[in-house]
Amino acid sequence: MTFASKFLRFFCAAAMVFMLVGGLKASAEEPKRELLTAEIYQESVQKALKWERKKLAFDSLCDGFLAHDLAGTSEGDWFVLAERVLDIDDNYDDYARVSVEKFADFMLGPDGGYLTEPARIAVAAVLCDEDQRENFAELADLDISQAGANELAWLAAAQNFCSLDNAKTVKKLCEMQQSDGGFGLSNSDADITAMALMALPKDGENAEKALDYLKKYFAETDEISCETAAQMIIGLCAQGVNCSESSDFTKENGVRLTEILLSYQTDDGGFSHVYGDESNTIATMEALAALAVQRYFSVAGEYYLNENFALTDVLSTENPFAEGFFKYDSDQIESIDEPLASDFSMISELKNRADEYGIDDETLDILKEKYAISKRKCDEIEKLNAKIRENFYPASDVNFTKLSKISALNEEISSYKSADKELILSANELSEREKTLKKEAAAAAILIIILACSGVIYIIKRTKSHEQLRKKDI
Repeated sequence: MTFASKFLRFFCAAAMVFMLVGGLKASAEEPKRELLTAEIYQESVQKALKWERKKLAFDSLCDGFLAHDLAGTSEGDWFVLAERVLDIDDNYDDYARVSVEKFADFMLGPDGGYLTEPARIAVAAVLCDEDQRENFAELADLDISQAGANELAWLAAAQNFCSLDNAKTVKKLCEMQQSDGGFGLSNSDADITAMALMALPKDGENAEKALDYLKKYFAETDEISCETAAQMIIGLCAQGVNCSESSDFTKENGVRLTEILLSYQTDDGGFSHVYGDESNTIATMEALAALAVQRYFSVAGEYYLNENFALTDVLSTENPFAEGFFKYDSDQIESIDEPLASDFSMISELKNRADEYGIDDETLDILKEKYAISKRKCDEIEKLNAKIRENFYPASDVNFTKLSKISALNEEISSYKSADKELILSANELSEREKTLKKEAAAAAILIIILACSGVIYIIKRTKSHEQLRKKDI
């Protein structure tokens, strides 16, 4: 599965959880301001995953969900989806197998259940194991005559995700659009409208009306809940709107939609329904989905197409990046003008991923060249450290006899950049030791001069004394 496929599939799937719970319209204080970078989103996602692992008391989320019978539930599915997109190793095969069983149980059960349930299970299972796609063919035959807009949006995502025709589902969804451009179960609702954006053709008339509704909602609403902010981010990203930069989703005081969401993250890594309250599982999994989508949109979103909700691997760039290798990674490579030994760990990791996933030849050649330079400098420092260990360690034991050698050594060390100097054994101590030895040498030289002068004076005085005594004797 290519990275583009992973991204788009998660992109389409991420809205599922919001259909299970209505967004609480909790009042939030003005959020903390953050510099919104890909790293900020990544850090926030990792904290949320850590929070869930701690709650389950399992290092493996899949194993934790299987042990607690949460596989195929909203909690299990959404945390596992996030893990999968982040390329975190886990027990996905067993999770997918149990999810298929949960889907079969639902289809054999009584009619009247929400269509969001089988749709969510299908997306999670297929993302964990693509070979499970054929087990969800029944999604194409579900009765949608009584389905609400949220169910239709979700089902359209799952049908397309499982390579099933979703045209009828999308058509019925479009027919449910309100006169104000929004979607809802009765009146227009921001959560369901944003959810619908996941299924509506990009730049189409229905999508434009829905976007206008959300712009107005954002401008006029002072109290945007964690769940609503998260759903809006997912839907807007699906339509190519960068919530970190769009002026349409920035308050007059400069607070952006993404900042509103981040303000709900608590000190323990989870997210709360109400600003300042304790972390909550539902709020955390919804926010996690949105942050993961926004994170990937911010580093690679411009390279992805969303045509009629098609899950496509088409890239709109001449230099596509493969699964697991992002534009942010390529930018890191280009930012290294002079590769250092201290860059080797990062460059080596990028090279390993590039070798595994494959990237364009031009970027790969640049990466290999910088890898070679960084590796050479690492080898040089390793040899230098070996010499230091053999002849100059510990630095405090170096004496006058090695002053010229330690001076030459420090001159060699001074040719390295400050970041690489930190890799050199006792670099600072050797520099200080040279200074100390030079001071001691200077003091010794002065002492020798003083002693020499004293000796000369003594000899002169003694010579004069002997001369005077000789004259008296005469």
